[in-house]
Amino acid sequence: MSLKTSILDDLKQAMKQQESLKVSVLRMLISAMQKKEIERRGEGKSEMSDEEIVYILQSEAKKRVDAIDLYTQGGREELAQNERDEIVIIKKYLPEQISKEEIASYVDELISLGEKEFGPLMKKVLDKFKGRTDGKIVRVIVKEKIG
Repeated sequence: MSLKTSILDDLKQAMKQQESLKVSVLRMLISAMQKKEIERRGEGKSEMSDEEIVYILQSEAKKRVDAIDLYTQGGREELAQNERDEIVIIKKYLPEQISKEEIASYVDELISLGEKEFGPLMKKVLDKFKGRTDGKIVRVIVKEKIG
């Protein structure tokens, strides 16, 4: 079953069970996917892959993390908590995130094979763990390892 189908099925179930927060978040995700599909149709491309949907989900989760920071700084803890609840729902559809230790181990392996340039290292690590890690985390680890 595709990721999009899974989200649509969960939306139907959440509507039946009257879970308003979950319905709201899933509708927002579907809307983001539809917007991207419309853009793709304009470019003459076919339906989105699960990998592209994961990218959209990560983007939406990142927006929530940024909002949490802003709400916390502004003293709006109730709004920050709502964003945290939304992230929990979004993360259900994201692949399991890779640990920092596994990233560091892979970076060490690449360095031992002679790769010492920041850009190529970043590209190789991000390609290997595509959709399963945040670029900020990778950047910090790579910078730490090469100097």
